[in-house]
Amino acid sequence: MSENNLLEPLVFELHHDTAQGKSGLIGSYTTADNPVFQALQKEYGDYGPNYSRDFRGGTLGGPSRGISFLEMGPSNPNFTDADIDQTAQRLYGTLMNVPGVSSGRRPLHFFTGHADVPRGGATGAPGEVEMNKALIGKLRSLFAGNSNISFYASHPDIEHGSDPRSNWSRGASILAGKGGGAAYARPTVDSSSAASGGAPSTPGSTPGSAPAPADRAGAKEKAQSYAQMSKAQLDAAYDALRSDPEKAKVEGMKMHKAFFKKA
Repeated sequence: MSENNLLEPLVFELHHDTAQGKSGLIGSYTTADNPVFQALQKEYGDYGPNYSRDFRGGTLGGPSRGISFLEMGPSNPNFTDADIDQTAQRLYGTLMNVPGVSSGRRPLHFFTGHADVPRGGATGAPGEVEMNKALIGKLRSLFAGNSNISFYASHPDIEHGSDPRSNWSRGASILAGKGGGAAYARPTVDSSSAASGGAPSTPGSTPGSAPAPADRAGAKEKAQSYAQMSKAQLDAAYDALRSDPEKAKVEGMKMHKAFFKKA
């Protein structure tokens, strides 16, 4: 399918360390309302309005980089193949009922939550990493005929969350390469918009009003864009450039000057 016919890509981490004793979607802070979010929220719930974007203060590292978290259920160190099959079938059925996904127009990218473990450390609830890995394997099999859906192995020896090999950095790079996500204004979605599939309400701006730096033409335009960004948006935009060290160095200096000029 031509890239011109594709919808905006979405990136997810799959988890089994449910908060508040229940499953739920924590939407990316940088992604506008969309039918995939609506379907996942309906099936799995949330931890608050606006796709849980204020959960834990609205400062989670993944969502700030454009990656959504999907809490599938509680972790279980003694999980069985039947448990994984049931969980995978639930997500498969939910996504394949979204027209843009089943038609192949919506690219979806999935990472294994907590599997990119910093050296010497461990993250996630007991048994969670193993469950997440098993789930990714099952989903890869279920979605084998869907070229718009991708699954990624995680690196178990990263240095920190901003390591280029981390799920968050790789997810941000995917979004930057597809022309969206990392530097978008944070959207606000009211309940009527989410339910109806209407456009999100974003006071003072619209999704995409601060395009990713790679999409800006000319240094002057880029500098103006950086000057309008918050520190969190600049951090996310810089992380998206880490796969190209030379470009990251040049653009990072522009971001630095823009931030301290207005500070």
